[in-house]
Amino acid sequence: MDDSERSRDAQGLSVVEVQPDQLSKAALQGLAEEFVSRAGTDYGREEKSFESKLDDVLHQIASGDVRIVYDPYTESANLITKRELAKHRRA
Repeated sequence: MDDSERSRDAQGLSVVEVQPDQLSKAALQGLAEEFVSRAGTDYGREEKSFESKLDDVLHQIASGDVRIVYDPYTESANLITKRELAKHRRA
């Protein structure tokens, strides 16, 4: 793994970017479903169905606008925007 794949989170902990094709289809689907089902996700004035939100997130992952990161400290994965990941890399 090269330095471009590692970054630091807000607490200075190392996170690793994971490419979508490194996950099984089921794992990617599960990660996206968990993300969409979190309390507090806001999609603006219009309420969207779970399936619509899920499709949006999967498309954002496929396009590279949303990235998958793994935190070895908490042994958890998360989805963050490309912009947020860039902030981690600058820190």
